[in-house]
Amino acid sequence: MQRARAAALVVYDFCVQLGIPILILGHTASGSRVDIYSYAEADRVDESDRYRLMELSPRRCNRDGMALRLAAEKLMHCPAEERLLLVITDGQPNSIAYTGEVAEEDLKQVIKTYSGRNVKIYAAAIGEDREKIHGVYGERYLDISDLDEMPTLLTKLIASSLLH
Repeated sequence: MQRARAAALVVYDFCVQLGIPILILGHTASGSRVDIYSYAEADRVDESDRYRLMELSPRRCNRDGMALRLAAEKLMHCPAEERLLLVITDGQPNSIAYTGEVAEEDLKQVIKTYSGRNVKIYAAAIGEDREKIHGVYGERYLDISDLDEMPTLLTKLIASSLLH
C-alpha cells in the first residue's frame, strides 16, 4: 500500500505539472454495495489532493466492474479526445457473488464498452494474481513485479499515451 500511495503521488504530480487533468478514485465493496473514495478530481486541482492521497488504504472486497464503470463515466465528462484509466490492483475482483468467471466477464465487458468510447483501461498488477489480471486486461496489462519501478512505468504509460 505504501508503494501504491507513492505511485499515486508521483503520477498525480506528473499530471498536474503537465496540466493533464487527473482523477484518482479508490473503491471497496461490501456485498453488492460499492463505496467510491475521491482523492483527486479531474476538473480541479485542490491543495488538499496530496493529503487525501496519503489516506489511500486497503479496505474490504472489490467489485471492480462497477467501480470502473463509474470512473469511466466520470472521465467521459472530461473534455479530451483520449482518456486513460489506470487501475492499480493487488488481486482479482472478489466480493459476494462477484468472483471468478462472473467478475472476469464483467470486467472484459467494461473494457470493451469503454474502449469504444475512447477510454483506455490499463491494469497495473502489484499482487499475486498477475496471471488472472493479465487474462482479463490482455494487452492493457502492466506487470509491476518490482514495485520500485511502478512510478516510472506509470508515468511512461501516460507520456506515451499523450504521443498517440
